[in-house]
Amino acid sequence: MDVQCKAISWDGSWIVTKPFFKWPGSKSWLINRLSGIIPGDIKRIIEPFSGSAAFFLGSDCNSAVLADTNSQIAHCLTAVRDNPNQVIKYLSKLTNTREDYLRVRNERPSDIIGTAGRIIFLTNTSWGGLYRENRQGEFNVPFGDNGRIFFCEDTILAASNKLRGAEIYHSNFDITIEKANRHDLVFIDAPYVTKTTAEFFDRYHSSRYCWNDQLALAQILKNSKMKKKKMLITCAADADLYELFDEWSIVEFSKRNSMTAYKSNTGNRKEALLISPALHDLAEAMEEQNLGVHLVRSIK
Repeated sequence: MDVQCKAISWDGSWIVTKPFFKWPGSKSWLINRLSGIIPGDIKRIIEPFSGSAAFFLGSDCNSAVLADTNSQIAHCLTAVRDNPNQVIKYLSKLTNTREDYLRVRNERPSDIIGTAGRIIFLTNTSWGGLYRENRQGEFNVPFGDNGRIFFCEDTILAASNKLRGAEIYHSNFDITIEKANRHDLVFIDAPYVTKTTAEFFDRYHSSRYCWNDQLALAQILKNSKMKKKKMLITCAADADLYELFDEWSIVEFSKRNSMTAYKSNTGNRKEALLISPALHDLAEAMEEQNLGVHLVRSIK
């Protein structure tokens, strides 16, 4: 996704605020599909795995709780919320060149503005727009050499305005989920770990989100006080994951697999949206409105 300056309207009901940096698996497209069928009593979005906060930014909610275990992400969102002009000033001094890219990649900013600018610059100029860390937490994606505009002042300012309604935390998912109340929509976009892919995530992601974390997440959400909460989970289309959430409705959809370095692995892959019992009508509504999904399981 290129950096874009113009806001867009999906259905005339609200203007989309675009993410200001790239993040693997951004869910801007999903909030697009859900825009007309999310219950009207939703007052706040909670994202325990916020990344670029694309889901909240694209929603019509003006209130959110955004959290991530990556402190740089939390700092980036906070800096853009509180000091957007300083972030813009930092970015204005850079160019989309290999020289600047390698220099910024090797830097370790001690301030929040530098941290935010670094994340925005690197994710918008890296190869494939990827964010990847080694075991030491070092960003190690090569230069993209794409020649694109890597930030847009209007996009950052619009996001800053939207983020004023957000509480932003550097915290684990269990702490964030506990904040949910009956007027919240909890959107969980965790790493797509399955039993068979857990080794890949252990090797290539410093956060070390693993299959045991998926088990812990399922256990938290099966707690009796969570059963009435409105929650959505995006994940790989996987039978083991479906079994963990056996009381939830499931829709599957196809998405282009852009997260690969090999042409032989490109094409579409199946992903899934798990829908909590409190939102049981959503699964059938998505299928009825021809939103490009396959209804796997509907539980009322």
